[in-house]
Amino acid sequence: MEEKNANEDYQFTAWLYLNSHDNFAKTLTYSEIRAHYTWDGKNKQWNTCIRGFSLGRINYVPRKMETEYFMCILLNIVRGPTCSDDIKTFKENFYETFKEACLARDILDDDQIILMVSLMQANGYLEMIFRICLLI
Repeated sequence: MEEKNANEDYQFTAWLYLNSHDNFAKTLTYSEIRAHYTWDGKNKQWNTCIRGFSLGRINYVPRKMETEYFMCILLNIVRGPTCSDDIKTFKENFYETFKEACLARDILDDDQIILMVSLMQANGYLEMIFRICLLI
């Protein structure tokens, strides 16, 4: 389990590094990166995909793990950060916590309920299903 967590940590920090050196990567969210890059576990770096397609995902984080929970929400929205401070910055304002950054973006209501499913930005199909569910 520790090896898996370490690998995910390497992937995250390598993504931040990639964003600082690759203009195209800067246009992607963390969950979108796998559609265009593959992870090289041996060299601990992202490489441009030569062929094929892969869906990116961010592991589920329980609400009790507040810092990680709000960070995961932002990773589905923020494009091209080069450090964790970039993830906590919105409209040139820096927020001390990921939760404050979420609140600034108006993606939380009452400090508890997520109003916007961030994956809907990347996939219109999910948005359509979500709207249908609201109508039912």
